[in-house]
Order: sequence, then structure tokens, then C-alpha cells
Amino acid sequence: MTEAGAKYRLPELFRTKGELLLRQNPNDGTAERWFKRAVTRARDEGTKSLELRAALSLARLYCNRGSDEEAHDLLAPVYACFTEGLDTRDLVEAKEVVDQLT
Repeated sequence: MTEAGAKYRLPELFRTKGELLLRQNPNDGTAERWFKRAVTRARDEGTKSLELRAALSLARLYCNRGSDEEAHDLLAPVYACFTEGLDTRDLVEAKEVVDQLT
């Protein structure tokens, strides 16, 4: 694996770590920090699909905590960037969450 390839995968690794931590202890704030780190890294790298996945994980966490507005404000703009591939799993799931929050 090249260094650039490894760097590209970091947002997904951060998101996955957050998912695992969330399953271990849903009340711990550690997962949220990893999701935010994944969103930021993906945004900085310009990897919109990875940003969407991380934002979706974080938005679901916010929804589970009752922070629907915060979830919408995070996820809706990321979802709106996509104009193609709207039938892919991640985009379908993101649309469902955005629609529920609207």
C-alpha cells in the first residue's frame, strides 16, 4: 500500500473505530470524537464519499441522543453535494435520515 493510499483510508478507519467504540459503550463520548475526526479528515482530503459515511455515522449518534437539529445540520449539506449515484447504499441511507429530520 502506498502512503497516499493509506492516507486516503484514514477517514474510514477513524469512522470504523468510532462504530466499534459506540458498540462497546454507547454512553461514552469517545465514538463521537472519532466520527468528528473522520468527517474532518475526509473533508480536508476532499473525499466526499468518505465524508458522507462519517457524517452519517455521526448524525445517527446525534439522533440517538435527541439532537435532531444538529444531525440535520451536519448531514444535509454533505448529502446535497451529490448529484449522481443517488441509488447507492450510503446515499439512500443518508437521504432517509435527512428526510426523517426534515
